[in-house]
Order: sequence, then structure tokens, then C-alpha cells
Amino acid sequence: MPAAFVRLEQNVFRCWICLDIKPPPRFLGSDAETGEIQILRHRQRPGRFRDARVVECGLPTVTTAHGYLTYEGISKGSVAEDSKHKQTLLDVEFSMYKKTRAVITVDTRIKEYIKRESGVDATMIKNFIDVEDFKPEVERRAEFRTKYNLPQDDLIFFIPRRLTKKNGVIYPILSFPPVLEKYPNARLVFAGTGEMMDDMKAKARELGIEERVTMLGAVDHKDMIQYYALSDIALVPSIYSAGVEEATSISALEAMGSGIPLIACAVGGLKEIVDHEKDGLLVEERNVEDLSNAMIRLLDEPAYGQELAKAAREKIIAEYSHFAAAEKYEAIYKKALKK
Repeated sequence: MPAAFVRLEQNVFRCWICLDIKPPPRFLGSDAETGEIQILRHRQRPGRFRDARVVECGLPTVTTAHGYLTYEGISKGSVAEDSKHKQTLLDVEFSMYKKTRAVITVDTRIKEYIKRESGVDATMIKNFIDVEDFKPEVERRAEFRTKYNLPQDDLIFFIPRRLTKKNGVIYPILSFPPVLEKYPNARLVFAGTGEMMDDMKAKARELGIEERVTMLGAVDHKDMIQYYALSDIALVPSIYSAGVEEATSISALEAMGSGIPLIACAVGGLKEIVDHEKDGLLVEERNVEDLSNAMIRLLDEPAYGQELAKAAREKIIAEYSHFAAAEKYEAIYKKALKK
């Protein structure tokens, strides 16, 4: 588990910066005997209600916003657009931005959203990955395909996404028939669960491609590097949904760090991560033909795909390393403890 441990005041405060832990850690609180305060960087889900409990305890709190809590609920269908529940969630969300000692966002759009809706100036720190864990291991492709019972001669598109509407997971299925016409040994492999799974399976059956679509369900995060390594290409097909757009996608960063080419939709933070045709390909969201063409292009031109993957790995090391992020979080936490 990648983590940076920082002693801020000898024998007084202790701050844990937990980097991309899945599932997210729980708040540890303070040690009654030593008086140490532990602050955890956490993903936005389950969101501001946890922040409220922590703030009420009088403990220093730093909020990291990875998305749009209320509007993601609307996009998923768990919150009705015109409901009182929506307004309650918004009220809690915005009040917590004001009450915590500092707010961090993972892209500029979320930062602007928080400023516009709550008046709070947040600090933007890009998402990051452990570049020592997520590194190229494509030379072990055959080994991992054997381990996970995937055919050695398949051309695998890996989609490491929660199966929810805003992640656009239906679009690889819609885009796949033209790919199979030219490359009948191509395969889609989805890692994740969510409310879209039944619809995706039904659409694959309707299109007659269900034998070329593999649904893994939930995959342990420690095993993800092996799935990247056994795959030929990664897809992150996110879309705009109910005002929600992808932030700085961890899945995209992990794919770029793992030595395989990436195709992503040009939405949200993905446009900041991927430099089109230099370290990945960007396609128009919801554009089935555009995605099909990009998938076929990388199968047609594997050497070009490897050039993209090499450039992507270099970018991840230079700009999205957990080492650099830890220093930025440390500075914010120190400042928050002095307030």
C-alpha cells in the first residue's frame, strides 16, 4: 500500500497521507493517550456526511473532492433530479467545503464548481498513481493470460471502469461489431460492477457479440496491473451525464503507467491527461463510429500504439507520480494544522 508518513510536530501531531487506497480508508480520529491527530486523504464517496461527523468532533479536516457528489447520484439514478434529497445533499456538500480547513480537487473543473457554488477557493492537485506498482509488464502477457484463462491469440481491449452510466461503458459494446468484422479475435474485457451490467449484457446479446465480451465483475486493485499487462489496449469511454464529467481518471493514469496504449473520450479531466495522438487517442464522447475507428486504428498500427504507450509512461513518471503528490499534500496538511 503506497503511503507517505509525515511527523509534523514531534510527539504531537501525526498525519497520514494515504495515496489511492481502494477501498477508501476510514477516518481514524485522534489517539486519546498521545494526543496525536490523524488526518486521512479520502475519496469523495461516501462524501460530505463523513466530513460532517469529523468536523463535529473538532478535528482538523482536509476534504479532497474527486467529483460532483450530488450530481453523480443523479447520473447514477439514485437521486431524483427534482427531489428534496437532492437539495439536502447539495446543502451538506457545500457546507462542508466551507467548514473544512482546506479543500483539494483533482482537476480544474471541480475547483471551479466548488468556487462557483460555495465560494471556497480550493487547491487543485492532479490525481496520481504509484508509479512503482503500475509499471510496464507486458513481457508477462502470456503468463497472465494463462493465469486468468484468457486466449493467447485474442486482441484484448480492457475497460477498467465501474459499470455506471457516466463511465460510458455501453459504448465499447456498441462500437465493437465493426472491430470484430476486421479482427474476429478481438475481445472486450470489463473489470467492475454497477447498475449498467444487465443492460450491457443484453446489448451484447442483441448485437450477437456476447461470446467476445468478458465481464470480470469486481477485481482486486492489486491484480489490476496484471490485467493491464495482459491487455493490448485500454479504453476509458466516459461521457457527460446529468452535468457530471470524468475527473482526473485514476483508471486512465494506471493504464498510461502500465505500458499499453489508451483510448479515452474527450471529456473532463481526460482532456488534461491525454495529449491526442502523442500519448493516447481521444475520441468524441458517445460517438460510436469514432470509437470504432480508434480501436481499429490501434490494431492496424501496433507500433504506433507502442509509441503512444512509451510517451504516456514518461508523462506519468514526470507529472503524476505519488512522490510528487505526497509533497503537495504534506504542505497543505501542515498549513491546515496551523489554522
